[in-house]
Amino acid sequence: MANKLKTFDEIIGQKNIVKWFKSCIQRDRMPQVIMLQGPAGIGKTSIAKIAACEVACMTAPEKLESVKEAVIGQSKSTDCVKVYNMSNLKSQEAVAEVKSDLSIGFSSTGRKVIIMDEAHGMSDEAQDSLLTTFENLPVHVYIIVCSTELDSFRDAFL
Repeated sequence: MANKLKTFDEIIGQKNIVKWFKSCIQRDRMPQVIMLQGPAGIGKTSIAKIAACEVACMTAPEKLESVKEAVIGQSKSTDCVKVYNMSNLKSQEAVAEVKSDLSIGFSSTGRKVIIMDEAHGMSDEAQDSLLTTFENLPVHVYIIVCSTELDSFRDAFL
């Protein structure tokens, strides 16, 4: 089994998006909501996880390695990086859990990044429910949406 990518420098290809993420992080100018879209297998989730860890630990670099180990190495969420497979979240209770994480809340780093993977699987109701939350995100809360298709999203969500 191949090792999981833990830094932008390990990514092969995707030079433009890697350069863009590095620049945003270096300048501390990350947009609060980003969508990565493309065919399966091009590295959307890997890039999202690396970026999420880097952004979440910007003000607490001593936590970066442990956050990367949890998020990338073990595919687990932490208090500052939450990973959701959105196609599995069908109930209103599940969507409410995601919405509750869209606050700075209990992040030990003062930043929080939510990765919404497989977001094309979200229901219209889930998209509608999240839309107003996206428009009013607290400072230092970021969302990275990953999807293989755009056709399943409502226009307002996009």
